[in-house]
Amino acid sequence: DTGENTLHRLQGAARVCKHESLKVFSDTLSSMGSGLVIRSGDAVEELLAVLAAVTTGRRCLVFNKRLEPWHRSRDQEVAEALRSARIEVEAFVGNALYDPEELKPIERWQRWRARVRAEEAENRGLAADSKARSGVPKAQEHISGFGSYRFFHHALEELGPPPHPLGDVKRLPRLPERALRMSVGLEALGYGASAGMAFPRPSRQHAERPTAKQDDWAAEMRRYWSFGEAVAMVRLEHFLAEVLAAGDFEGRKRLRADEQNTSELSPYIRFGELSARTVYWAAKRRREKTSQKLFEDPLHPGAIKANGTFLRRFVWRDLSYWFLYEFPTMSEISLRPQYETEVWTGTGRQLQRWQHGRTGFPLVDAGMRQLWSIGWMPNYLRHLVAQTLIEYMDITWKEGLKWFDWTLVDADVAINAFSWQNGGHSGPDQWEFVLHPVHAAKSCDPEGNYVRRWVPELAGLPTEYLHRPWDAPPRLFSAPMKNVYPSRVLQDLDAARRDHASRVIEVRRRHPEMVARTGHEWLKLPNNPGLLAKLVTRDEFRAETRDFIYKQTPAASGAKAGRRFVPAGRGGDSAQAVR
Repeated sequence: DTGENTLHRLQGAARVCKHESLKVFSDTLSSMGSGLVIRSGDAVEELLAVLAAVTTGRRCLVFNKRLEPWHRSRDQEVAEALRSARIEVEAFVGNALYDPEELKPIERWQRWRARVRAEEAENRGLAADSKARSGVPKAQEHISGFGSYRFFHHALEELGPPPHPLGDVKRLPRLPERALRMSVGLEALGYGASAGMAFPRPSRQHAERPTAKQDDWAAEMRRYWSFGEAVAMVRLEHFLAEVLAAGDFEGRKRLRADEQNTSELSPYIRFGELSARTVYWAAKRRREKTSQKLFEDPLHPGAIKANGTFLRRFVWRDLSYWFLYEFPTMSEISLRPQYETEVWTGTGRQLQRWQHGRTGFPLVDAGMRQLWSIGWMPNYLRHLVAQTLIEYMDITWKEGLKWFDWTLVDADVAINAFSWQNGGHSGPDQWEFVLHPVHAAKSCDPEGNYVRRWVPELAGLPTEYLHRPWDAPPRLFSAPMKNVYPSRVLQDLDAARRDHASRVIEVRRRHPEMVARTGHEWLKLPNNPGLLAKLVTRDEFRAETRDFIYKQTPAASGAKAGRRFVPAGRGGDSAQAVR
């Protein structure tokens, strides 16, 4: 559509994924007697031409709403123009559980809070006519925990469960030959062009034309992934029966990068080969329980539902789309605007080493090389490489977002921006944990098999040195180590992390008006004048300390690093135990 906003136009690995997906979709339509018509130009003009070729009777256009605000604006323009031309237009919720426009979580949270307040007042025996028991929301009640799972979950409680997916399409009306003749070839879109084996500049990520397979940077992606709805359904059923049912996604096994304990469904959901509702309800129907847990919860001992964590991922996904709807500049500008003033000291050369998987930290490099090779990496590794870039290398989240946007087959601007902003401290829900580029291996690659696969130059090292090759005796290398594997981009990780924390604390001190008495940070809500949201803020920053409250050590796997205490912070915060 030549009239469309080019902001965050699909690029890189995701374009290749969409190309392969469209190939299968086109073949599927053809097998059902229909077909895929591809046109290039102004959407209104092209749709009118295709509709005229398809039918001479009632003309109707049906489409799924896209989730990005700029695409929604264009869709509305096109729909209005077609209605003016006497075309019936019907739009449906896109590939999400709920329509972002209909969520209204702020208003729903306020109503939930009023109900809770009324129940508490009743339990305290307050008079029935007291204001607290009215159940009426306060006019200007500030939102606590804004952007967290709990905040959003309370909004969804009022909405009820998402709709079930519709049944399979068994047949379609035959597409007239004249309509098929109008179509340009899929190759004309250029989505499948992937020339060059090196790390090209973004402007040269795609060639003007496809090249031979031996010079194809996407060749490994195409070998790794199969495409289409049928393949996606097989992968979904395998995950539900072999991973989810066994409880492996609920406990620590899902952190393992050397095992396939995640779903790998994200590319299929991203491009509509699986609908979010199909996957959600398929997982929701599972009844298995498990004793596997990421952390022990003394308040909830015993077996838990094996599908809980997986289902929550879909809530987070919808929350990301709502945030992009509410904050359309989320992919460009810090949600906490004061963080636009943060000073970042990382260099362009260091960024390039991170992008190329040459930081000198094997686990980080393995993740980045896997990302470049197949366009995907496990969720735990995504957190690790992001925090390496931000917490240690002191490079802005915006650079990480741009690189993921180019290299992920499941690239999604809402999910990427929401996650990178949270990791970069400027989002609504700052990550409380800090993964360590070396010690994280205890959780995700204890035997070193993941590193051996993606960093083959270190494959011969004993496991005890694999994640710390700089400590290995020189005799274990066939050549000087500097000729085998790059030196570390940072020599003192603790010092680097403290320096980064100092710059975050400096932002807070320059903007005291955005810091609550509890040390949490405020956000002014643009569409709710006068209303403030209290944001989840990491304990280290609330205490304004460079000391580590959350630290991953060799003896502590995951994000839990033993027990330390928060020093008293702003406003006399009491000490809090680390989670």
